[in-house]
Amino acid sequence: VELHWDEWWGAAATDFNLEVWDATNTVLQAASNQGNVGGFSIDTFFFQNPASVAQNFNLRIRYIAGAAPTDRQLLVASYPNGNVRFTDPATLNQPSIYGHSGAELAFSIAAVPQASVGTVESFSSRGPKRLAFSNSGIRLEPTRVFAKPDFAAADQVATSVPGFIPFSGTSAAAPNAAAVAGLMLDAVGGPGSLTRSDLYSLLSATTTDTEDAAWNSRTGWGVINAVGAG
Repeated sequence: VELHWDEWWGAAATDFNLEVWDATNTVLQAASNQGNVGGFSIDTFFFQNPASVAQNFNLRIRYIAGAAPTDRQLLVASYPNGNVRFTDPATLNQPSIYGHSGAELAFSIAAVPQASVGTVESFSSRGPKRLAFSNSGIRLEPTRVFAKPDFAAADQVATSVPGFIPFSGTSAAAPNAAAVAGLMLDAVGGPGSLTRSDLYSLLSATTTDTEDAAWNSRTGWGVINAVGAG
């Protein structure tokens, strides 16, 4: 579960905690407990249902320290896994791409299982990417919005590395996408033979659609098709 808020990345003025409580709001089950002032405007932690049967839990956002809360945007994103699933629409499929994957010129890659490319992984961050501050910490008005992720690629793939059999996550999907781009460059003359714009156009024109022909916040323009792009 993640909590994001719109303060300058690396210089947050406010500290929040994200908490999981039982169904009656009387027993605290887990909390993020990360000091944010002067750091990053994100709290994240993993929570596992301690019971073997389905239970209801509640999420709370608690102000801890720093600048008094204002009407800043607070965004909670949950990633269902195993026997934990938050069902409140406010926590599902919310934009949660941040860091280098959200850079304007980066190719942001979502993850889909190699055996079922029509299904996006639950942990794969959703878009779009919103940029509220400049590099110098000046608030942007209006907030810039980038269509991220750009594409999707396969995870749950075979490797020869112990502990990564299979290899899952966007950390597996991104190298697969990069490998396709490398093969495309090699096919037409090597490094520098295609511009970023060339690569983007070729990849987006040949993807396997997962939802429709348009961009979507889960898989971008679709799943990269190595054969089609080549």
